[in-house]
Amino acid sequence: RRLDEFLSVISFPCSRPALERKLRRRDDVDILLRGHSDERETDGFDLSESRVRAVRAFLADQGVSVRRIAWVGFGDAQPVATNETAAGRQRNRRVEIVLREPDPDPYS
Repeated sequence: RRLDEFLSVISFPCSRPALERKLRRRDDVDILLRGHSDERETDGFDLSESRVRAVRAFLADQGVSVRRIAWVGFGDAQPVATNETAAGRQRNRRVEIVLREPDPDPYS
């Protein structure tokens, strides 16, 4: 699935162009994408992974090296809001973008 299919459920912390510029400019950091779903979504784990892969493909299309991008899908295991309301479920369907310093020796 492509990012456009998820735009109704993925919110960005800033405008997409600003996010793209920031991630391209910060080539000194690695990127961890963390995908989430709400508890009412069937196949929530698969959906969380599909969301993350869509964001990863989008970032790669914008010139961000995929070697810098790690990802993980959590399904509905880490909600940030209640799943009892539509607004809460919408907040739980998300992709978090975490910037982190690269590990200088990943094999130690």
